[in-house]
Amino acid sequence: MGLGKTAQSLALIDYVLRSQAATPQPTIKPRGPALVVVPLSTLVNWEREAARWAPGAHVVPYIGNPPARAVIRQHELVYENGTECEADAVYKADVVLTTYEMVQADRSTLSKVPWSCLVVDEAHRLKNSGGRAVRDLHTFDFAGRVVLLTGTPLQNDTAELWSLLNFVDGRRFADKEDFESKFGAVKKAGQVEALHKVLAPYLLRRLKQDVEHKLPPRVETLVECELMPLQKKCYRALFERNFKFLRHGCNDDRALANFNNVMMEVRKCCQHPFLLDGVEEAFVAQQALQKQRARTTATIAQLAGSSGKLQLLDKLLPRLKAGGHRVLIFSQMTRVLDVLEDYSRSRGHSYERLDGGVTGRARQAAIDRFCGPEDGSGDEADGAFLFLLSTRAGGQGINLVAADTVIVFDSDWNPQNDAQALARAHRIGQTKPVQVYRLVMRGTYERDMLDRAAMKLGLEQAIFGGVAGEKPEGGGSKASRAEIERLLKHGAYAAIAEDTEEGEKKAKEWGAEGIDAILSRSERRVVEASDTTDSETDPNANKSLFATATFAGTEGGGADEIALDDPEFWEKLMPEAAAAEKLREEEEAAEEAQRLAEEKKADASGTRRRAVVEEHKFQWSWAERKSVVDKLCTFGFGQWSAVHAAAKLDDDKTPAHVAAFCRRYAVTSARTLALDACPFLLDAACSEPEADELAVAPDEGGKVTLDAVFAEALFTKYVLQRAHEDVSRLELMQPLINAVKNAGGPRAALDAAEWLSERPEVKNVEEHCDKPAPWWSPRDDRGLLVGTLRHGWGRWDAIRADAELGLEASWESAIAAANGSPEPSAGDDAAPPSTGRRSKRKRSSSGSPGSAEASKENTPSNKR
Repeated sequence: MGLGKTAQSLALIDYVLRSQAATPQPTIKPRGPALVVVPLSTLVNWEREAARWAPGAHVVPYIGNPPARAVIRQHELVYENGTECEADAVYKADVVLTTYEMVQADRSTLSKVPWSCLVVDEAHRLKNSGGRAVRDLHTFDFAGRVVLLTGTPLQNDTAELWSLLNFVDGRRFADKEDFESKFGAVKKAGQVEALHKVLAPYLLRRLKQDVEHKLPPRVETLVECELMPLQKKCYRALFERNFKFLRHGCNDDRALANFNNVMMEVRKCCQHPFLLDGVEEAFVAQQALQKQRARTTATIAQLAGSSGKLQLLDKLLPRLKAGGHRVLIFSQMTRVLDVLEDYSRSRGHSYERLDGGVTGRARQAAIDRFCGPEDGSGDEADGAFLFLLSTRAGGQGINLVAADTVIVFDSDWNPQNDAQALARAHRIGQTKPVQVYRLVMRGTYERDMLDRAAMKLGLEQAIFGGVAGEKPEGGGSKASRAEIERLLKHGAYAAIAEDTEEGEKKAKEWGAEGIDAILSRSERRVVEASDTTDSETDPNANKSLFATATFAGTEGGGADEIALDDPEFWEKLMPEAAAAEKLREEEEAAEEAQRLAEEKKADASGTRRRAVVEEHKFQWSWAERKSVVDKLCTFGFGQWSAVHAAAKLDDDKTPAHVAAFCRRYAVTSARTLALDACPFLLDAACSEPEADELAVAPDEGGKVTLDAVFAEALFTKYVLQRAHEDVSRLELMQPLINAVKNAGGPRAALDAAEWLSERPEVKNVEEHCDKPAPWWSPRDDRGLLVGTLRHGWGRWDAIRADAELGLEASWESAIAAANGSPEPSAGDDAAPPSTGRRSKRKRSSSGSPGSAEASKENTPSNKR
């Protein structure tokens, strides 16, 4: 948030390092280097700040591919004549900067280092107490010296706060249920005051008003945009096309998946209709036919005119550019950034882009270019006019005070993510007032979503802002079924209930209006004006604009309004779609009745023909295709029974149908890559099919069916998008599948060691890589590999819980050995669990210090 957390943390690290090196008697017991874990986008900035605030420290960025990281460990972390990453090593590095991803990749190695302290930036990533990041960092030895940095310690509920407190002091905050029973539902002032006292020793909260009294104000403007005719058409079509399951409600997991799919499609439509598959192609073809001019892509006028939000930008950006402003545009979707990039290029706006696909050095280079000087005339000399950022990748930990305007193109469900994004420009060092434009589509789900998001801000304000009031309801970590259904109903009601001609008239008038007229009607509020606003006298101080937004549906009211909880909401809202659906159901019922009558008549006469009962046409639905592809990549090629059992398929699909589909998918995907990219997979896919697969009828899941499926343009695009990642996964798993099969199957492979230990690549790993844990044995290797085939790729909890694999027993044996208890007997080829180097972290609040020190041994749940 720009409040000096980086500088303060580096000053603390510098103090620890100086105290360890003090002569003749260190004031702090000497240990290894300090570890700083940061997001990739901020690593270069941390490196720069470390040179500024800890100039005498040897700072080592620990990133790169595995060979590069091995070189860093051998030559940068320790002196060359020392032992790599061991407790008794002589460490050359003073500060190690790394990322969450590197901690996950090299946990077994980095956990051996006796770190002098640990600093975790953007620590709200540790809010899930059972998440991978928390589990990995818990295995590190940092002597209890830990600093968590976050601008948003509370995003959804107090359970997330407990996770951070548990990481800092696991002894005092060992019981999550006890914490939630006291503070889970903050409804009274006494609870808030009690929680403040609990937090006081652990929380150092800094506000912008505390640090910079002359920070310029931030002005937020909520701009309601109109759905353009093409948007409105697509918006209505999305609800009408999905009417069948919308009217049945969101009552189970399958319905929830359908509602989530509709929600995502509606979100895309609100940003730009071209984000919907096939819309741009159909629109361009229609326009080309009307104008008798062949084109394959939309013109810039068509691109801007098809979206209300983009049309607003087309009015607003020239004004900002002429005024010498610099603009950040945030969006949740990279595909929206693609559209904005095309628009910016066509309009001649210089821009930079940062999303999850941009690497660390490239990110910092883009930030440096954007923050370059200007010539003062309003045109950019070095710095670009626009910076296009994804909210997740570009909304944390970077400094973009060169910009004085922020446009939130589409808001996040979690308001704290948007708050982080706004703080990229409105932070210490900003000398100009910051103008924020938040764009929402009038009469859609977006405005109601802002209401729901405001409830989460209320909880954070109550706990950390000292406000004694009632906690708003809601604010779960994910949108619940009821919330999703409610949002869709709001969005559908406002857009569909409006008269078509009236909507087109409003869109036309809005498109013809100037930017001044549009902004004059928009809601506006000055927030965080630190030199004039007093939070004690102004109840609106420090609140975001959308914290008080209200949903505005169709104008008027009375008897024509439909209650959201009406059981027949969808039927009343879309009577034409309801009538069409009723007619279709009646026709299907009549056909079914006729079919049954014919069968009964044929049975009575003894002339019933087989064709009468085989009217069902075999087909692969989109949901079935995606489910099979997903499970294929989970279990691997050839595991047809497992894929069939896990995928959500209709009753007419057998393992033989799954085998035929997956074989065609594997061959089709492999053809998009180099010839030598997947030899193991191609060998398996081109092998002779089993008899039951050969027996599949051509038009019942065989060649004819598959030719039609894989000839569809949209499915071909889907295959191309997934090919590289899926083929890489399948190629990696195929040698394991072959080896286990040759060993006699999973049970035989668990007991026999030769099939694995004799393989050259395994010998190479054993020779050059450390074991995942001191107690890890060859038997555990086989258990993990066989468990991957049995339970699926990435199903670590299921693999660990499988008693036959023995991983959980090995883990418990290691814990027992570390605590001094008798060890269970191990297999013949299993090395006895060793306590190894004991962690300095304590396992719980009970037990003696000596027995607690070894509590954080590596566990199977943290493995790979």
